[in-house]
Amino acid sequence: MPAYNCGRYMDDSIRSVMNQSCRDLELIVVNDGSDDDTGEVMSGYRNNKRIKYLKNSEKKGPSVGRNMGIDASVGDFLTFLDADDIFLKEKLSKQVKFLEKKKSCDICYTNSIYFKDGAGKEIISDRYHFSGDVFYYLKRSNFIPVCTVMARRGVFKENKFNESVKLIGHEDWEFFVRLAFKGLNFRYMDEPLVKIRIRRGSTTVSDIMHGSRREAGLMAKAYWREFKRSIQVSSVRGREAMLRYLKFKIIGFFLGFPQSGRFNKPVARQLLGE
Repeated sequence: MPAYNCGRYMDDSIRSVMNQSCRDLELIVVNDGSDDDTGEVMSGYRNNKRIKYLKNSEKKGPSVGRNMGIDASVGDFLTFLDADDIFLKEKLSKQVKFLEKKKSCDICYTNSIYFKDGAGKEIISDRYHFSGDVFYYLKRSNFIPVCTVMARRGVFKENKFNESVKLIGHEDWEFFVRLAFKGLNFRYMDEPLVKIRIRRGSTTVSDIMHGSRREAGLMAKAYWREFKRSIQVSSVRGREAMLRYLKFKIIGFFLGFPQSGRFNKPVARQLLGE
């Protein structure tokens, strides 16, 4: 849990983890140089042995916090939670069971509920979600909220978040596109197991998102170009890339292409009136 100036929300977020039906867990909170009461909030948990508290002397961004948490972790499975969002009670247990059953799955993600801060208004995301080799669609836009994701620890140990400040707000998109580019298997659970808060002043709705989306989009296009350059008939790897490309095109023909309006619906903050 990377936390920057979210002291007023953190008790709810932390309780949502501590109250999970899955009891064998640890929560790693990384205070990213907050200048609010985040430190005071965390002092109330100093005796909780299931919570590990780390702190940066200055703001470095959520990618740094997530990478610090990955390095400090010891669990077999890892997941992420922003400090103003909430896990539903069965989130961890259901995803752990899913990953234990689906051995070929590298990354499991779920649907989510969005709620507007102070308004009591909630909507369940109706975006289309994909399973399997999701690179063709993920390069177009991000349909995976980071707090819905769970994977085996090795996936995150081998693939860290990009810490560039230019990506803050869309660092998760670049991260998922990079994993999809490598061919990792994503599987979608059609159940909302996370509540995502929409509030003024959060990175999710700030102006910085426009610049970081452009930066992440350029990187996604670069991964796609690199993939297309690998297509050739003179090597086994090149032929495998060709078959993968043809599969993308066949799926696109029957399911729809990434630029289709079907897959590019308004984001939750627009639906909630932000």
